[in-house]
Amino acid sequence: MSRSEVSTRGLLKQYGDILRELRSRGVVRSYNNPAADIAEWIGAQAFGLTLQAASAKGYDAVDDGGRRYQIKSRRITSENPSTQLGVVRDLAEKQFEYLLAIYFEEDFQVRAAYLVEHRAVVDHALFSKAQKGHILHAKSALLSDPRCHDVTAECRAISHADGSRESASDLQHTAESSMAQCACGCGEQTAGGTFRPGHDSYLRAAAERGAGGVIRLAKLVERAQAFVDGALSLTEFGEQVRALVPRSDAPAA
Repeated sequence: MSRSEVSTRGLLKQYGDILRELRSRGVVRSYNNPAADIAEWIGAQAFGLTLQAASAKGYDAVDDGGRRYQIKSRRITSENPSTQLGVVRDLAEKQFEYLLAIYFEEDFQVRAAYLVEHRAVVDHALFSKAQKGHILHAKSALLSDPRCHDVTAECRAISHADGSRESASDLQHTAESSMAQCACGCGEQTAGGTFRPGHDSYLRAAAERGAGGVIRLAKLVERAQAFVDGALSLTEFGEQVRALVPRSDAPAA
């Protein structure tokens, strides 16, 4: 089989195997490249982004609404399992609205991907004096932040596309075939995940409003867990829910 007949996914796997062998022979010292270029390609296809020239300061792509995206990647290997992304420079200047972080397996398949709002990057990244910029890791504090959106499914839908030398129409068909309706209720389509980027926050906000605030919502979860654990009877659970949740026909305060 000639290389032109091998799928893009198959070629990337072969490339990963070749990199490992070259490193064992001392020919190359790093596994990193071409992760950055592949991440930008995946991000553009998954979210309909337009990649920018290298001269664009602080961002790599823009969407149809003009929002700017900085795209970072990391290839996880058995020798180096770190989740540290490349340095984010001039963070205070807000040169992007979203940071798209894509983590690859050794064979360049997507392990995980996150779309992080700029403010969350500011709150979680640590400044490195030596590197003259901010360092961001995919740690639990960041991943549990509601401003960090898991977009692994959307990115995998692109990286797992089969067929050699896919055309733009082929890639569009792959994305459309894996689409689902966004669970926030907006009526828009996702690229294979549960939500459109950032739309999980809409559903979270609606749930908080419906419960009468985040504190009541937290108490509802506690009561539900107590009911499941058998600490509350069905009658007790119902009474406590009615005491917590405002009636839908209740006049506004």
